[in-house]
Amino acid sequence: MIYYGADYYPEEWPRERWARDAELMQEAGFNLVRLGELAWSRLEPEPDRYDWAWLDDIVALLHEHGIATLLGTPTTVAPPWIVDLDPEVTLVWEDGTRSSYGYWSNYCVSSPVFRERSRRIVEAMAHHYADNPAVIGWQVDNEFGVMGRARCYCDRCREAFQRWLRARYGTLEALRTAWGATFWSHEYTDWAQIPAPRRTTGPHNPGLLLDWARFCSDRTLEFARMQCDILRTLAPRQLLTHNLLAAQFTHLDNYRLSELFDVIGWDNYVAAEHPEAAALSHDAFRSYKRRSFWVLEQQCGAKFWAPYAALPRGAVRLASYQGIAHGADAILFFRWRSGLIGAEQYHAGILPHDGRPGRTYEEVRNLGQELIRLRAALAGTLPRAEVALVLSYESLWALEQQPHHAALGDPWRYHDGVYRCLLEQHIPVDFVPPVADLTGYRLVIAPALFVLDARAAENLTRYVEAGGTLLATVRTGQKDAHNRVVDVPFPGLLAGLLGVTVREFTSCPAGDLTPVAIAPAWGGEEAPADTWCEWLEPVEAEPVARYAGGLYAGEAAATWRQAGRGGAMYLGAMGHALTARLLEQLLVRAGVRPPVEVEAAWPVEVAVREGAGRRIVFLLNHSGEARPARLGFRGRDLLQGADVAGTVELAPFGVLVVEAL
Repeated sequence: MIYYGADYYPEEWPRERWARDAELMQEAGFNLVRLGELAWSRLEPEPDRYDWAWLDDIVALLHEHGIATLLGTPTTVAPPWIVDLDPEVTLVWEDGTRSSYGYWSNYCVSSPVFRERSRRIVEAMAHHYADNPAVIGWQVDNEFGVMGRARCYCDRCREAFQRWLRARYGTLEALRTAWGATFWSHEYTDWAQIPAPRRTTGPHNPGLLLDWARFCSDRTLEFARMQCDILRTLAPRQLLTHNLLAAQFTHLDNYRLSELFDVIGWDNYVAAEHPEAAALSHDAFRSYKRRSFWVLEQQCGAKFWAPYAALPRGAVRLASYQGIAHGADAILFFRWRSGLIGAEQYHAGILPHDGRPGRTYEEVRNLGQELIRLRAALAGTLPRAEVALVLSYESLWALEQQPHHAALGDPWRYHDGVYRCLLEQHIPVDFVPPVADLTGYRLVIAPALFVLDARAAENLTRYVEAGGTLLATVRTGQKDAHNRVVDVPFPGLLAGLLGVTVREFTSCPAGDLTPVAIAPAWGGEEAPADTWCEWLEPVEAEPVARYAGGLYAGEAAATWRQAGRGGAMYLGAMGHALTARLLEQLLVRAGVRPPVEVEAAWPVEVAVREGAGRRIVFLLNHSGEARPARLGFRGRDLLQGADVAGTVELAPFGVLVVEAL
């Protein structure tokens, strides 16, 4: 089932407009609309007085037009009377200042009033809508963590952090040892002395910072669980979902958060400018639950916070198909109509401000008709990956805190480079936690597994010795679970498996390139390294690449070790071309091939959904110019109904959906 629709805010529009909107939605092929996630003050105008009539009416009207409802719990937007009940309900920033009332999603979940009022509104909504046949499910809250909401530095959060630490460590002595509190004389003698890491004259203790990131993620998880428990108890027949920010947002452990929901979703505002980043997010969200996911906010025009305006023709359709190609089974656009009121007046909707259907509506309507034709072919299909990227949120948090290099301030940089290489080679990818079951993957890549514990090291070792192929990259194994640097040569707990130690490392200024010569058996080319270089000292491994110049001239830059029935490479230098060339060789050794043969250069993307005896191939042209692609198979164009083979031309921002025959 492919759900298709939009996020609708009927509370902003006169009732006499609702019927026309429902008609236009039906004509566009919509079968699902999200309602209510921003309407707390309309649903509960004052404490414990509820008004369901308007929401009942719009739910019923949409249902009459064949459109189901996904209800949002409105706990992301508190009405003014909550501030009257608790003047300190808004969050406190890292610099110690308190956010004022006036925006959205700036409320602290440590506020007893906010938690209690959130519990009551969710319970009231669940009681009222649990048996409504038009409501298929619930979106719990909205974009957890947005605008820094996941990390509040108020005194209530500080006290909660102290309780969390006490439960984690048991004694202050254990905490002091874990954090290395002798440094700078931070030897706490009372739990109450431990701060929230507000801004100070310099960096905080790395152990404190990593535990703070864990605590803040857990705090959000606890708030989400409270709502999910209520809804599962009172509305057990309706599904639960949530719309997270892009996967590259690091404040939350999305693996653990996703466990709470039947289907996880995300809000896609990156595809137009960065299609490779959108592809990564799609794959990550599919991976969190190993099943299809939903795009609950798909950009359909200009973003109110962005400096550039309208999307080119075809871009809305292209971004939607990219999500579906990577496993999305729902596309909901934000928003139905551009708003006449509020701070987001210039965020484009499917309909413009005056409500007349125009270019965007036509594109959305035509796409809706195409998706109706594709539903049967896509049923039971998903991308299938033989390559996994290890994603450790603890490593992301620690790397974010200690990037060491300005260019590495975004800790996803380590994953982005590897992912882009695989995307260009049309190789499907799953993301996995460090302790995941790796059975079935031919190649596992662990980019910058900075924080490494024994369980993860043992898991990767078992995988390799059982016949798997592993690629580990720079900065791996440098920290233990408490964010302390390990007291052994890097890569720490993986040094034995990889058969190599790091003798020295350096970061490189922007534009400073170091030539690396790849051994003939591994391609025999030269490629530049940038940003980060490590001098590798092989112990039981063979060098596969050496620095051909620079500080470490002649020393190993990458190594390979055969271990058990498998093998492991350590790549000690960054650089897109270097990574791509060695990765090509590893893919061959691991027996990984694209699921279908297509010759097409980026920005043409190739993605495949498989299952139920079918392979559905998506060719997506992310360029404003026509691009060729050569198919190495015969297929059926599912949109045009014609047979295709050989070379095809993709229109600017064009899409081809082919069933391989």
